[in-house]
Amino acid sequence: MWKPPETSWTKKELFCLAALLAVLFIWTLAPLQGFDFWYYLAVGRFMAENHTIPWSESFLGTTSVLSFGRYADQTWMSSVFFYGFYLAGGTTGLILSRSVLLCSITAVTYLNCRLIGAAPWTAALWATLGLWTVRSRFLLRSYHFSDLGLAVLVFCLIRYHDRPKARLISLAATFCVWSNFHQGVIAGWVLVFIWAVCGGTTKLEGFKSLVVVFVASLVRPHGYMFPAFIYDHFGNHAAVQGVVEWAPLEASQVVEHLGPFLAVSLILVTLRLRRDRTNLPWYYLIISVAFLVLAVRSQRAVAELFPVAFPLLIPFFPKLTWKWWKAGLATATLASLLLFTNPLTPWRDLNVLYPRYPVRLQEIASKLPGQVFNSYEYGSFLSFHDIPPFIHGTTSLFKEQLVLDFQAILASAEQRDALIEKYDVQTFLVHFPKEEDSTESLLNYLYRKPDWKMVAWDDSGFVFTRGPAEEGLVAVKPWVTKVRWQDPVAARAELEALVQSVPSAMAYTLLSQLSNEQQDWPDVIKQARKAVELVPHASRAWQALAYASYQTGDLATALEATKEAVRWEPDNPEVQFNRAFILFQGHPDLSGFQGWLIKREIRHHLGETLRLSPENRAARQLLDELS
Repeated sequence: MWKPPETSWTKKELFCLAALLAVLFIWTLAPLQGFDFWYYLAVGRFMAENHTIPWSESFLGTTSVLSFGRYADQTWMSSVFFYGFYLAGGTTGLILSRSVLLCSITAVTYLNCRLIGAAPWTAALWATLGLWTVRSRFLLRSYHFSDLGLAVLVFCLIRYHDRPKARLISLAATFCVWSNFHQGVIAGWVLVFIWAVCGGTTKLEGFKSLVVVFVASLVRPHGYMFPAFIYDHFGNHAAVQGVVEWAPLEASQVVEHLGPFLAVSLILVTLRLRRDRTNLPWYYLIISVAFLVLAVRSQRAVAELFPVAFPLLIPFFPKLTWKWWKAGLATATLASLLLFTNPLTPWRDLNVLYPRYPVRLQEIASKLPGQVFNSYEYGSFLSFHDIPPFIHGTTSLFKEQLVLDFQAILASAEQRDALIEKYDVQTFLVHFPKEEDSTESLLNYLYRKPDWKMVAWDDSGFVFTRGPAEEGLVAVKPWVTKVRWQDPVAARAELEALVQSVPSAMAYTLLSQLSNEQQDWPDVIKQARKAVELVPHASRAWQALAYASYQTGDLATALEATKEAVRWEPDNPEVQFNRAFILFQGHPDLSGFQGWLIKREIRHHLGETLRLSPENRAARQLLDELS
């Protein structure tokens, strides 16, 4: 039977690990995004104030009748952890909690790579590639505790490979703690099952391990309910299918996220098997492939590749010998790649909340009567602010009928009236619609209804409540991309009143559009600049700034604005064409090497324009002129 080699630790290795963790820590210092962590904070605060664990329906309003109310919170220890950091340092404390978690997972994974036979620099390089592979999952979420649990589980299986008693004790302790942090212990069950069945130990010891991990997972508040929770969770097809992170990876995502990992693994495994196939832990390879399949079938499982597959594949790699300086240079290169490709927002202004959090709107909604119907992502935020939501991000806690009714209110005009009355919905708090978003249908419905009025909106979304429509905000429909102003004077008055109470990038963008129609270019520039100062990714504002700057002859500003517009909205053919046009106009001399580079960029943007809009005559004409 295969045995892990003996390893020793040196000062170089400690330096290697410290450098890797330092880069990762800096890389993950980014402002908060996502929404689910607000629910963790709500649970943590509830526990701190009431000294008890809440049930699943504790933060719902009238819709609580359709929750699986018998289940205690499944991530109560995670909530305590995050709330502790929040009390200590507010939103900055939460950012640090994410960095601490990710560094802990990386440290244990690096240790496992070393235990299983990787050299220090090889382990550092391999771990860096692993972080790059799972970078899309670096959100502030409780599933990181399952990733850490998997890393500790792999450690137990490697470290106590030939010590059954110590292995059983360590497995019991791991799953007892893990189950109280996150329900992802199921992934641990899968790992232990494959390990036991495929030859990681004797049949008897494998059976003992399976029993131990299952029983240990029930050592939690109301643990006897845990199997029923798992059954209900995966039986709720509407909830599972409606959440993006449970969806399989598309082909482009497989290439983007898993491509380098798959290419390197395939090359190294092929080299090893061509030279030597003896004395290999084949069950390690089976576990790695199984978790790879899970990652392809579910975006959420991508993060689990790092603590599981990366260390377990190392025995199938040829022995790599590195001179320390070569390995250090390679690691530094990969680490720099991490720093310059942060999937999160750049790490300045850590205390700034993501603009889509409805901070002002929830204050308004809290003063309105009746049940609030909220966008899916806003539910957790409302829970934290003591507003009972219609639904929140942990959809696995709800019966399928609630999820179906929620979707019907968003998208089904036939059922909308009846369902609104069924749940006694008095207030709507919904987000700005995105492309192919059913929320736009709901907004148009509420805007047309004589018994509903829009009382507030900002960059996060909209608040509607019952009342005569004419008493609300009626001059502007901000969710309509191409605005047709029925009353420009009233629209300007409404927008200017809005920005006086709360700055809004969308309001400033709409003001710039009004000024654009009047050809008031200085005011267009003024309003557009205010918009991008608030929200740097406001593509429509960048476009307005570019057009007005071009009209005033400021081609330098127009060039910069079109560059930003393309950066934030690359799939818009109008944005791509405007960039090409301004480049062409701003560089009358296209001779020499510099001219060749500019022509190359122009052709690129025109090509993107025609790819997105094949019938664009202006793009074809400009391309012909360029040729």
